[in-house]
Amino acid sequence: MNKLAVLGCMALFLAMSMSVNAQILSPVVHMNGELSQDSMAFFVGKTAISGNFQGYPMDSVYQTDSTINISSFEDILNNYSVEVDFNLSLLGDLNAFPLLNSCTFKDVNKVTIVDIQEIQSIDFESMLPKDLMNFMNSIKTFTNVEIIAREGPFIFGTDGSDITTQSVVDYALSSVVSFELGEGSNLPFLAMLTKSQMSMQYSGRSSLLFQFSEGSGNIIVRSSDGNKLWNGELEGKIFFIEDDNLSFIQNSSLYAFPLFSEEKQFTVTLSISPAESDDADIATIFEEIPDVSDGLGDMGIPDFSSNAQGFDEIISVASSIINGGMVLIKTNDSFTVDDSLQTFSRFGFARGDRFDITISGNQTVQTEITGDYRLIFLGDHFYNLQAKESEDGIAFPFLLVIVWILAIGLYVLFRFYLKKEVNEEIDTKIKRYALIFHVVALIVAFILVDREISFQFGSSAIDALLGQGLSPIVLAFIGLELGLWVLGFLALGLPIRIIVNSGLRLVGIGKGGKCVGKGIGALFIWVFCAVYAVLILNIIFMILNPSNFFPMG
Repeated sequence: MNKLAVLGCMALFLAMSMSVNAQILSPVVHMNGELSQDSMAFFVGKTAISGNFQGYPMDSVYQTDSTINISSFEDILNNYSVEVDFNLSLLGDLNAFPLLNSCTFKDVNKVTIVDIQEIQSIDFESMLPKDLMNFMNSIKTFTNVEIIAREGPFIFGTDGSDITTQSVVDYALSSVVSFELGEGSNLPFLAMLTKSQMSMQYSGRSSLLFQFSEGSGNIIVRSSDGNKLWNGELEGKIFFIEDDNLSFIQNSSLYAFPLFSEEKQFTVTLSISPAESDDADIATIFEEIPDVSDGLGDMGIPDFSSNAQGFDEIISVASSIINGGMVLIKTNDSFTVDDSLQTFSRFGFARGDRFDITISGNQTVQTEITGDYRLIFLGDHFYNLQAKESEDGIAFPFLLVIVWILAIGLYVLFRFYLKKEVNEEIDTKIKRYALIFHVVALIVAFILVDREISFQFGSSAIDALLGQGLSPIVLAFIGLELGLWVLGFLALGLPIRIIVNSGLRLVGIGKGGKCVGKGIGALFIWVFCAVYAVLILNIIFMILNPSNFFPMG
């Protein structure tokens, strides 16, 4: 009995270590295509982002209720009686890049803090030389410093030079969205929700920084040794930055990358893969959004965290299912899947093994998607091998029929025509080991079935049980796996068991070897789940009509 326990534990460990290799039975398919302008797509998982951004022209982002009125500086720019030690001409043709929460600018060569409201109110031509000198001396300039902008949003203003990022975040939800920044002004951004920082590099020499709206955020200027040099009132202040190698780190739960270029084409690449299970939780990346949106005015963002209360278990499972995948809404786009054209119907999602999104254009945005996927839901059925020939992904399982015909034929043959005498000595010896093999095979088969479900659908009974404890979601997965187990036994496990037992009879093994057939039959339940689970779901969806569950688009 001790040997049985030891062998069972060894088999359990072996099955767990083999779980990744077991997933080779589930096909991974290649899909590529382009999203239409009307489709909404959300990409979820570990994300590597690479791209160059220029920001939007200032007048399209910053409306008339802003603290700083850019158009009023023409007189100052043309007033040569005032010489300033900062690039005031930058204000004449400014591009705006939003920094939505906190940001740190490291090793800044020079920053000049200017009160633009005060400049607007001064009549420089009638000023006395002494007053003009006092004004110039009041402008603060610091060199070799660190600028820390907290609790934004802020505007980072540029001369149109590129802002580059190459970052990898542990978990993010990304989408191309349009923000309405005024009447008739809808500007596309790449929005990313994440709890990770991102580093960026500015290729120009001159730039500036100021608060997006009155009362938003605070800015601290520190020396290279950490001493605080400035932490004053922000209203009306502009920070003119001079540095030809400027880098900064954003720390925000929401990032907004402008998708615009007046002259040259921009290209942004996202590479999505499954995140670690500890990081994959959509609810956590919504928690801080209300704080980010406080200063955005008309760009306010809904409070997802309060809307999600009471749905913790569902959100947790949904996070696992779409981890490393994409969700499509209001779509009728067609994609090429393993050399066959497949069309999404209103709604869909795809779980990726790894895939890339290329966002390009200049004043319009094109989104191309290519990569390998574990599971694709096309809105009314899942993609499988049968979907190449069938619109609903359903085909008659001829292979199972062939296996059953073979099983019945062998059973009849050895039962009635080719009776072999049982070798009692061998039959007795093998009986004990056959029982051990049966128990071990049941354990291994259950684990492999569970891992197969997890690989295809992102979660399983074991995953949900370890993550949530006993809950309705866990019971649902247990019910699903038990249903597949029963179907797998009837459709494939039982005929394989008959075929194996018939083969054992051929070599003189009778009842003592029955558990061998039972064990091998159990392992073929795993094969059935890997190959036919999606087909079974398609049959269910054909009966229930998925549009009742996904009424989108």
